[in-house]
Amino acid sequence: FPTRRSSDLDDKPADLKADVVVANILAGPLKELYPIISQLVKEGGDLGLSGILETQAQSVCDAYTQSFDLDPVAVKEEWCRITGKLKSA
Repeated sequence: FPTRRSSDLDDKPADLKADVVVANILAGPLKELYPIISQLVKEGGDLGLSGILETQAQSVCDAYTQSFDLDPVAVKEEWCRITGKLKSA
């Protein structure tokens, strides 16, 4: 699959949505990309975020909780995984 830069998303079809969106990048970019990532998930779709240090997990959860019902954060060593489901409109 070709990689996409966030600026490429400006050219995406307005109705482009996915059942599952997964991102494995650091906490800072995950928070910055929240507006884009959240719009790519279909209603009731799933989100998976990783690449997050345990000390940064709460700030990422804070960014995504307005649009997603988040599961408890999964921690392995110092790394975390955040998963959830897009809230109904």
